[in-house]
Parts: sequence; structure tokens; C-alpha cells
Amino acid sequence: MSQHGLVWELLIIKKNLYDKAIQCYEKAVEIDPNYVSTWISMGIAYESKKEYDKAIECYEKALELDPNHVSAWYRMGIAYSDKKEYNKAIECYEKSLELDPNYIFAWIDMKDAKEEHRRNKLYQLFRELQSILREKYPDFDLTNYKNFLKSGVIEVPEDFISVIEKLDVLSIIPLSIQSTIRETILELGVKYNRLQIAEIAEKCGEPEDCIIVVTHDMIENKDIYAEFFKSTKSLVFDQQANIEEIDKLMDQYRQWEKEGISKK
Repeated sequence: MSQHGLVWELLIIKKNLYDKAIQCYEKAVEIDPNYVSTWISMGIAYESKKEYDKAIECYEKALELDPNHVSAWYRMGIAYSDKKEYNKAIECYEKSLELDPNYIFAWIDMKDAKEEHRRNKLYQLFRELQSILREKYPDFDLTNYKNFLKSGVIEVPEDFISVIEKLDVLSIIPLSIQSTIRETILELGVKYNRLQIAEIAEKCGEPEDCIIVVTHDMIENKDIYAEFFKSTKSLVFDQQANIEEIDKLMDQYRQWEKEGISKK
């Protein structure tokens, strides 16, 4: 979900009103099925429940009533992005921008969708290459592929190597995968002193090489206070430092929430 969409989600999560909201919207469309805004609001509620197909159905209904409704096209783009159907998402954002070229959120989310689409294509290509090489080079993965390619063990064109050398490994991993890994590590980092990478993989369902790459990035950027041990593929947390950092973030969030309320 987009960052500004996430604000709405956080607010409704706080009250846990998804189902009740949908019931109200369903009653509203029974009374007046031609009220476009109700269909859009119901779609947003379904989005927040991660029921993206139902959300898209609501937006499609809104567009049947008003084919030029900018928000309906935009929200449908978000739903398709959440489904990882980026081509469809981009088409929806483009349509919303045809109708309103100044709709800044559509520009932002279209850019994000194009970037995530690019990452997904790169990631899929890498996994296909890994699958081809797996039998002969079982250790070939995201943590060491540059060394493999530069060593000459695997024959690839020189121009390909020059491109790979410039490519940041983190840019290959889709943001959705990175987000899942980061959330899992943050969750476990305040519960356990030490974790095997395999345990994190089991918890979040993502590949170990992705976890190692993201872990290094989190340590380097001080998102977590921990040390990675390559020999045992394990992560040792400084739990107290992590808890204190999370407390600071929560204080900032509460302050933000307080200021937001005071402005109303």
C-alpha cells in the first residue's frame, strides 16, 4: 500500500472497524446504488483487509457510474499494486493522470509501481539464472554473485559484468520482499538475543540470501543494533539498544499523532 494510504489503514486498524464499515457501505449502496463515493469508500475498506479483488470490483462499479472519476482510477491502481500486478496498476495511474495531470499522489505511486515492476523483473531473471546454475554452482546467490561473475568461473560477456558491477544488490530485491524481511527482523529482534537466518526465513517465508542482504543494510543504517556472523549464518541482537530505539520511534509517532489531533 502507498505511504499515504497506510495512514488511513493505521487509523482504521486502531478502531478495528473494517467489517462494520463494509456493512454500512453495503447498506448505503442498497439505498442508493448510484452513489460513486460509497463504492470507493467500500473499496478502500476491502483494500485495508487485503481483499484486493473485492476492492477492485468496488472501483470498477464506481467507474461504471462515472468513467472519469479520478480517485476511482487511482485507488484501483493502488489495489493492483498491492496485488503485484504492476502493469495494470500503471495503466490505472496513467488514466487518473489523463483526467487530472496535477494529481501528485498518482505521479508518486506510478513511479513506485514502475520501480517495483523493474525490481520484480530483475529478481525473476536472477532466480532463473540461479536455477540454471544451481547444479554446478550450488553456492551462487545474491550474497556472492558478483564474485562468481568477476572470477571468470562462469562465462558471461564483459559488458554484462560491467553492468552487474554497478548494480546495487539491494536494488534487485523487490521492496515488498524487503518490507516483509524488515518487519520480521524488527519483531524478532526485541524477543530474542540470537537468531539463525534460517529461523528468520521460516518466519517470513523469504529466501535466506535476501535476508542476509537486507540484514547487512539494516545494520549498516542502524535500523537494528546487531552483529551478523557469516560462519554460523546467525544474527546476534543488542536487545536493549533495539528496545530503546523502538521506544524513541513510538514517542515520535505519539507526538505526531498528538499534533495531528491538535490541528483538527
